[in-house]
Amino acid sequence: FLGSLTLQPQESRTTNIMAVYMVGDPQWENYTGLSGGWSEDGERVTLNVYDLSGGLARAMSQSFLGTQVDGIWHTGVAVGGREWFFGGGIACCPNGSSPYGTPVRRVPMGDTFIPSSVFAEFLADISPQFTALTYNLLEHNCNNFSDKVCEFLVGEKIPTDITGLPAQVLATPLGQAFRPMIEQMQNNVLAAQQQARPQQPPPPPQPVQTQQPTGAQPPPDALEAMLREALAESQQQDKPKQQDAPAFTVEEAESYEAMQDSLKQLKALTDDEWKKLSTLNPNLALCSSSEGRDALQNLVDTVGFPPTVVAYALTMSNNDPSQAACMLLEQERDAHIQNIRAATLATVKINDQQQAQLLDTVQDGLGRIAVQRQPSKKEKALKLMPVDEMQANAKVAFEKQTEPTLSERDLLVKEMLQWFKHKFFKWVDKPDCTKCGKQTSTCAGNAPPSAEDKQFGARRVELWQCATCSDVNTRYPRYNDPGKLLETRSGRCGEWANCFALCLNALDFETRWVRDWTDHVWCEYYSDHQKKWIHVDSCEAAFDSPYMYECGWGKKLNYIVAFSHDDVVDVSRNYTKNWDEMKTRRTLATEDWFAGLTNAASHCTVVGLTGSQLVRRTKRELENNNKPPKEVELKEAETQPRQSGDVEWKTQRGEMGATGNLTEQEN
Repeated sequence: FLGSLTLQPQESRTTNIMAVYMVGDPQWENYTGLSGGWSEDGERVTLNVYDLSGGLARAMSQSFLGTQVDGIWHTGVAVGGREWFFGGGIACCPNGSSPYGTPVRRVPMGDTFIPSSVFAEFLADISPQFTALTYNLLEHNCNNFSDKVCEFLVGEKIPTDITGLPAQVLATPLGQAFRPMIEQMQNNVLAAQQQARPQQPPPPPQPVQTQQPTGAQPPPDALEAMLREALAESQQQDKPKQQDAPAFTVEEAESYEAMQDSLKQLKALTDDEWKKLSTLNPNLALCSSSEGRDALQNLVDTVGFPPTVVAYALTMSNNDPSQAACMLLEQERDAHIQNIRAATLATVKINDQQQAQLLDTVQDGLGRIAVQRQPSKKEKALKLMPVDEMQANAKVAFEKQTEPTLSERDLLVKEMLQWFKHKFFKWVDKPDCTKCGKQTSTCAGNAPPSAEDKQFGARRVELWQCATCSDVNTRYPRYNDPGKLLETRSGRCGEWANCFALCLNALDFETRWVRDWTDHVWCEYYSDHQKKWIHVDSCEAAFDSPYMYECGWGKKLNYIVAFSHDDVVDVSRNYTKNWDEMKTRRTLATEDWFAGLTNAASHCTVVGLTGSQLVRRTKRELENNNKPPKEVELKEAETQPRQSGDVEWKTQRGEMGATGNLTEQEN
């Protein structure tokens, strides 16, 4: 464990060869992409976090340090398709190709609007502060570099549990005892580096070929023997007694009785349902045996954690319930969920910038779903919705049906679409001038979001110029927070879909937020009556018209992914009548890799589910199974060009319909 504090990662076997460039290399500017500029819409900044102990810290720290240390953290800052880190100097490599392996978690830090040229100047300015000679394991390391870079790019510092790790370890008695040894090793390394410095100026440096590690380096023999002895002694101690009542309640349970009811639903599953349940997350595979079921149910009953979290603890402890219980009680429930989700996504291997962008987009979708389900926002939406009126209209429409093809709940969604489009939300092509009140005419570019804008999820702010008064200061933040959108009640596709998804959740519909990689978003809800997910697009008030984008708007679709609180699914086949043609446009990654990404994301959503939620998800899977729709004739709504948005905007996006798009291309 302590060996991983002091030693650089070494190869155990070759998995990938990558090039690392240092500040000052002749090819630095061209290689890093800084000379080519970044997007005007901003660049996503992500903190990649690696555990140099390979899991050893989490497993052993409590035993001989007396405090829980979840990892020995190395970090790098990913932005613009590259990752910057402090390793013998300021270094750069393609995002996803770090010599430190695969991140155990990726922390979104925000978006930066700082030009790449300014960032390059910043790195050059601080490079004397971050060299092999200035490196100090305890006080000036890679995490201090990442902290400085993130603060420059987005004005945010990295999590304190990372920068505070050395102080946490050294605060323990064993940490204090080992401090002289760590400092001596550090001094030995610096002395060796100084002796190795050439007397003549070195030749131009070449890219360093570095092998990517697949496991943690073991500590020196003497240290390993000492650690094993300490671990053996700790295992002789009495294990903590299990508590009679749950330590924590699950997400939806307000009382122990509610959790017990959730557990009863879990126990009532049939063998086929248990088998299906075990496929929802790798850690639930133990549920396939009767012994696994009993262990899972008993631990859920004992500690009150969600079943998938308990299953993870059982997996990590080799199905030892006592060890699993101790592991669970070391941290709060939410910390366990966060760590398991990060570990799950970390299994996705990133090989290039396109795959990194796909992962970022999927992570963004996961975050949006959580916000759309917040109780305070749902309560706010209910106060604004004419629920009684819409339910009464749905009941009348249901009674008028000669054949009940739609339930009252289905018809309620149709009522919601009409209310939302025609009475509640407003489409904005060009915002009104904040000075004279007239409609603006020209977008003058984007501005960085303010602190208040960021609070409500705005990653960019459009600047608009008014033709009437020539004012250029009309700001139009592109809010993503659905609660804020209940106030502004305006926007384009993204704002409409985010807010309508909140409204569906507020009325307890199982809701999916659907992202189309050709720049559109809409929703789906699960119909208990029809046993399937139904497409709904609030921009058009469209109901169950999945082919409208391809056949009506003329879009060349490729990737379409649906996000819900308990699933992430590639639904692209549900929105095309020509899957073979669509596949030719899916070029960002292999089909197997993309399936692995969506499966990992789906496994993440299952982690926090309660017993009753898992039961619901399992039964829905058996009903629906996400099968592509049967071949049907096009509905009238699926043959129409896009209605929302002005002609200029729709033409630019290629959404005027097959005929309209062709005519524009010819002109």
